[in-house]
Amino acid sequence: MLQIADLEAVFKKNRNQVYNTSLFNDVTVRIAAWRNKEAELLINVEERWYIFPVPIFQLTDRNFNDWWVTHQRDLRRTEYGFQFIHYNFRGRREKLKLLFQLGYTQKFEINYQVPFLDQRGKTGISFSGNYITNREVAWRTFGNRQEFYRDTLENLRSRFRVGASITHRPNVQESHNLGINYTINHIKDYVAQINPDYFLDGRTRQIYPHFNYTYTADYRDIRPYPLHGYFFRLNFNKLGLSSSSDINMMSLWMGYTYYFQLGKRWYGLANAHGRVSFPERQPYYNQQGLGYGTSYLRGYEYYVIDGQHFGLLRTALKYELLNVKFKNPLLKGDQFRTLPLAIYLKTYLEAAYVKDAYYANNPLSNKWLGLAAWVLIFLAFMIWY
Repeated sequence: MLQIADLEAVFKKNRNQVYNTSLFNDVTVRIAAWRNKEAELLINVEERWYIFPVPIFQLTDRNFNDWWVTHQRDLRRTEYGFQFIHYNFRGRREKLKLLFQLGYTQKFEINYQVPFLDQRGKTGISFSGNYITNREVAWRTFGNRQEFYRDTLENLRSRFRVGASITHRPNVQESHNLGINYTINHIKDYVAQINPDYFLDGRTRQIYPHFNYTYTADYRDIRPYPLHGYFFRLNFNKLGLSSSSDINMMSLWMGYTYYFQLGKRWYGLANAHGRVSFPERQPYYNQQGLGYGTSYLRGYEYYVIDGQHFGLLRTALKYELLNVKFKNPLLKGDQFRTLPLAIYLKTYLEAAYVKDAYYANNPLSNKWLGLAAWVLIFLAFMIWY
């Protein structure tokens, strides 16, 4: 039995669940009529446009500062192309993605996702494949900076991957994903000569199966920009089958983020994530710590911190300046008329540690980074309190 006092919270939760499908610009839930102790609900949705032909122009470097300062705004380090994305293929929320990219990295990719195979909508499947080539590679890390080698005539590295995965969702917030991929990586002889550890032992190729399992618990209110709830993810990877394979590695990555409200317009988040991987002697190409993708420490944008294990702590404080939705009178299609706009001021406090037991060229490994700021804030809080 649902109590009237709980209706607003229930409506908000269900509205967010529909909105988080990413199929609608706006969602409203309201009571249309009462019949004794039963209520008739009316859910209004405003569909968004599902088909996006998207041009590609992006920097290949890890962040803008690295490209602007370290590589002196070199336009050869850009990537351009075109991708076609259909978010509601066949009208069943299936996602089809085709990508064609040139420039620093030549990439061709196809991805097809079927979210629901069964009538209960709990099991889905996806297929993907890509082929990637480069004429420049980061052949080693020295002093926590990547060093690159370029060949203007031929590709130095090529990568081919094809795979499939199956996803099971026991409920709206949680999912299990099990995937298998087949990977072929190849480098030119010269790369293996200047860094025999690139694939280890002077190898010029890696051919291996890749198994991965991911568990996700997503209890955030609005996934594109959450303010309440939490997000947890665990990922296990196994590259290769045995010590006789071209590569034999396993890793475990885990991350947790908690979002909370501090006042009327004040919000905060706390995040901790990290990875452990084995064995300690790993190929340079497959070993990454901080400075890659979303695992980076603010204030160290110009550096990479390689290692077999790492941990990262993040906190953020946000203040809401503006949060509105308005209709664009110049556009007639409902898919384009609603324009949400939210502006927040944000500040960060972070710390990290990277453990490197094999390579000894990087002074930022094997020490706490950013911890001094945490200590100062803690001391200031104790004095004030």
